Amino acid sequence: MSRRPRIWADPESATPPSSVTCIGRPLLRRITWAVISLVIVSIFTISRFLTPQYHAYVPPPYIPGQHESHPRPPPPLPWIHPGPRPIQNVPTGTDPKWSARADKVKEAFVHAYDGYRHHAFPNDELRPVSGTGINSLNGWGLSLFDALDTMWVMGLHDTFNDTLEIIANSTFISPKSDSFAPFFETVIRYLGGMLSAYALSGETVLLARADDLATMLLPTEHIMRQMYDVPPDGIYTTLWDIKTGRPANNVFSVGAYADSAHEYLLKQWLLTSQSEPKTRELYLPDLRSMNAVINNLLYLTPKRQLLYVTDSRDSIPSHTFEHLSCFLPGLLALGVHTLNLPTKERELHSWAAEGLARTCWATYLDTETGLGPDEVLMLPGIWSEGGKGLWIKHVREWEEKGRQGNLPGIGEVEKAKEREYLMKKQKFLLRPETLESFYILWRTTGQEVWRERGWTIFEAIEKHTRTEYGYANVGHVDHLPVQQIDEMPSWFLAETLKYLYLLFTDEDLLPLDEWVFNTEAHPLPVFKWRKWEREKYGIPSIM
Repeated sequence: MSRRPRIWADPESATPPSSVTCIGRPLLRRITWAVISLVIVSIFTISRFLTPQYHAYVPPPYIPGQHESHPRPPPPLPWIHPGPRPIQNVPTGTDPKWSARADKVKEAFVHAYDGYRHHAFPNDELRPVSGTGINSLNGWGLSLFDALDTMWVMGLHDTFNDTLEIIANSTFISPKSDSFAPFFETVIRYLGGMLSAYALSGETVLLARADDLATMLLPTEHIMRQMYDVPPDGIYTTLWDIKTGRPANNVFSVGAYADSAHEYLLKQWLLTSQSEPKTRELYLPDLRSMNAVINNLLYLTPKRQLLYVTDSRDSIPSHTFEHLSCFLPGLLALGVHTLNLPTKERELHSWAAEGLARTCWATYLDTETGLGPDEVLMLPGIWSEGGKGLWIKHVREWEEKGRQGNLPGIGEVEKAKEREYLMKKQKFLLRPETLESFYILWRTTGQEVWRERGWTIFEAIEKHTRTEYGYANVGHVDHLPVQQIDEMPSWFLAETLKYLYLLFTDEDLLPLDEWVFNTEAHPLPVFKWRKWEREKYGIPSIM
């Protein structure tokens, strides 16, 4: 069986190699393909690939000590650019209070990962109540891959190196010859985890394994060619026909089936150092996608004026508010921070980010456990007729009155005496979206309130979800004592605890101008093209 040629990795040469015939270096090309594929597949969610029963390349054995590890923080990467604007109000020094809280999160990660490693591996995920394992995604040891970069960020280098040895010998062969590996989840968790850990640590064995898996995924890349027709109104439906590249339903949402697609409209543009025209057209110049969301899907409740984002079918809102949608305030804040937006859009997106995050927090604050439900049904009340509850209408009325009084949907929020919503899904699934937005808002505004709210949520997680072996999902956020579900999703290690740690760490370990988090919280470095690459392939400068 022939061996594939080694990956060419040009460290810093100033001239292009004669053997490279398409844009950029292979690593950057892999990253670009991978992240573009995420955009496509998050919309074409039914696309899946069949895992081969054999693998054409047998990885070399891993030899401990052969691959040098670098101490944190990681060395400057040559493709990082300084960013379009500095982070505002970044704290200096280290506050002992926050340092101690970050250490608490690190201890939680060690407890959860050790439970997985000792009681669930080589299965994908830990059953934290029974202390057993379960295969939930391909059976390749999912939690190892998802947790790897979190270990590095937290400075757990011994644990990182032990895990690296296991990943180095991975072949990505399905335990069952007739099983399918879901493309989207495989990319964001397995491939994203390895590429991120490589970018942070410089361990080349991770790049080799990522190349193996990416090669198996590349047959799906043809889908992307059908994706670049931007809808004139900026509205992307949740299902698309993979043959025609056209909408397959009339559902407009930023929740399930659509959240990651909206996320990558901005993040792919940022990852390419704001140089890829096609992705720019999806998010800019007139912000059709985000403005379509703000103008059509953002509503207010009458009493506490909770700003929420919902979905619509045939232009009729459901008033369902998902925990998954709590990524949106962070995305809006990231866009304000990284893009040169017009003044009007900067204000509007900043307000929306703060108001939506306020509501995400309220859904935690209101419950008996302090944990947020997975889905609620908002009660629009007297504003249910004629679109009166649309947030954008209230904002315009407030502006017409000279901006007197409080901006609708913004301000302090107290625990509800009578809720303005019903719980549709009462479970708490250790999800990260609310904490992700708190982290981005903290880093882009410097407001301590987001850190304090994050700490309150972490305390509730510690109190109600911790088990002997790890951390468990909760069956009902309003029932005490809680009923723990025997599940610990890998995203708890990859996302929830990572965002909490970054939220409580004064040092800006992963500046938002230099790193882009994929939808599984795996950070990838923003790169810039070399001069000869821009000239040879016509790559534009930052716009």
